[in-house]
This record gives sequence, structure tokens and C-alpha cells, in this order.
Amino acid sequence: MNSNVRIYYYRILSAWYKRDYESSIGRTKSRRIGIPRLLFGICMVFVLSISLGFSEVIVYVNTLYPDWTGWMNVDTSNYVYVSGSEADPYTLPATFNDSLLSLAPNTNAYNPPASISCIMDAIFLKTDDSLSGSVVTFKGYCISNTLVKPYASMAFIRDFASDYSSYVSTNVPLKTGTAFSITMRTKVSKDGRHIQYGFETIGPVANPATATQLGRVLILTSNNPTSYKQW
Repeated sequence: MNSNVRIYYYRILSAWYKRDYESSIGRTKSRRIGIPRLLFGICMVFVLSISLGFSEVIVYVNTLYPDWTGWMNVDTSNYVYVSGSEADPYTLPATFNDSLLSLAPNTNAYNPPASISCIMDAIFLKTDDSLSGSVVTFKGYCISNTLVKPYASMAFIRDFASDYSSYVSTNVPLKTGTAFSITMRTKVSKDGRHIQYGFETIGPVANPATATQLGRVLILTSNNPTSYKQW
């Protein structure tokens, strides 16, 4: 439900138990809030929060749904944005193999000397606009992260405006032998929002001949979310 409606209801509730209007002189006076009245107000806030759509959703690295996509941003060596475009996940590279997701430095754009100074921002993501207005938690398990500096990889949730002109984000670095769990309360807009979650791997474009020396990230995947309970 629209956030303006939510604010309207809370204002009604607040006015009900905080102020008492004196019609005889046309002004208001403050009064002490009695315990029963205060408890009723708290209960009403709880009920309104549920009825106005504060749902909680947990998402995982699930290979059952073939709608994971790729996006590649290219920056200068000083991390100044140059360009961005949709990319085949295989070229990022981000690949599924049995129960593992592998993330590694990008080699697809290697084209010396022009590409030597490029920073590749490889994003492997899933978009689900139905999550707008929900409290979203993204969970998973990093089996290993052997990336050498300056390469880095993280899990994220992003909440974009309807025209993708702006977004809010939360993220967490991927660490060897560590479960990750990040949560975001996404926004609601009459124009719609775009909710994305996934992984971002950043670093210089890599020489294919030596790329294996730069390390990679392995994420455990699961098509059965109950297997995540141990984390």
C-alpha cells in the first residue's frame, strides 16, 4: 500500500490518543496518556503494520529459476564510470556447476593495450519487482574466496527507482567458510520499484593466460531452502 496512506493512518492514531479537542473554545489541550489507551495504541500500530504490507521474504542462490542475468560496468583505473551494459553471465564470469556458483575476474574484455587500465564491475543478479515493499533477506554460504588484491566480491540487495536513476543498497563482503545474510526494507512507490539481489565482483580486467592465479569465489547453491537452516 502507498506509504502516504500508511502515514495518514498513523496520524489519525496519534491524534486519537495524544490530544483531546475542546469544541467550546476551539483549541486543543494535551493530556496524560492512560495505560489502557497507550496499550491500545501500540496494538493498533502492530495491526496496521501487518495490514499495510510489511511482509518478510527470504531469498537464496537458487538455480531452479533461469532468470539470473549479468550486467557489466566499465570504469577507468581511478574508478570513474565509463559505460555499462547487459552481459551474458558466462562472460562476467559467473557460472553454475552442480551445487556451486563460481565468480572470477573478468577476462572477456581483455584487449591490450586499450583495456589494460579498465576496472571491470561484474554484476550477477536476479530482479524481482514483486519484492517491492517487503523486508527482503538474502542468504547464502561462501565456501571459499581466494581472490587476490585488488579484486573483491560481495553479496548485495538493491532497491532502484522506477527509471533506474537512483537506488539504495546494502552489501556484505564474501569470506571463506562464512554464511552471509543481509536484510533491506524495500520502498513502495506509485511508479513501481526494481528490486535486485546477487553478487558483484570488481577488479582490473585480467589476462586470460594468468587469470587462474588471481583466485575465485565459490558460493554454495541450493534448490531446497531448508538446507540453509544450519547457517
